[in-house]
Amino acid sequence: MSPENMEKKDKKSSAFRKDTNWKDTVINISFSILLLTQFIHSFFVQNYLGITCLYISGWIIWMFSLYFGFIPFYVFKKKGGVSKGESYIKTTKLVDTGIYAIVRHGQYLAGILWSLALIFTTQHWFNILCGIPVIASDLPAIRNHWHNCGVLVKPKDYKEIAKQVLKVIDGTWES
Repeated sequence: MSPENMEKKDKKSSAFRKDTNWKDTVINISFSILLLTQFIHSFFVQNYLGITCLYISGWIIWMFSLYFGFIPFYVFKKKGGVSKGESYIKTTKLVDTGIYAIVRHGQYLAGILWSLALIFTTQHWFNILCGIPVIASDLPAIRNHWHNCGVLVKPKDYKEIAKQVLKVIDGTWES
């Protein structure tokens, strides 16, 4: 890809693209507020129902959410061909090793897991009510991301990416 095309691509991938729908922005802000509300509520309520296995499971899930949330900062800069001084999201290579051989959108998954962890650790109806839309909102976000990349528009490309990303054939890993 030529430098001119990369510059055009960078402008298109900006957080405030011209094609961003205001409804999507409002929805994303709303669900971010719900997740933040869940987090703040968790300081006041812990293990409300007293189900210890759920409480412990919540902390384990939370540790996984931290991993999926922060691993891109390191992995994308190291293996994604990010130029020095650039944001970790400005990759020039597909990262398909390590955890990214299995999970394409670790930070979306981190949001889902964090909300689920907050539900499990608090075990309170308020966090459940806040958490369900948060979890439900991240699933379409993953789908929309693939659609905006043209992957869902071109199923053949999706199959090729799936072959590159998920290297599992008949239940065995292939290197």
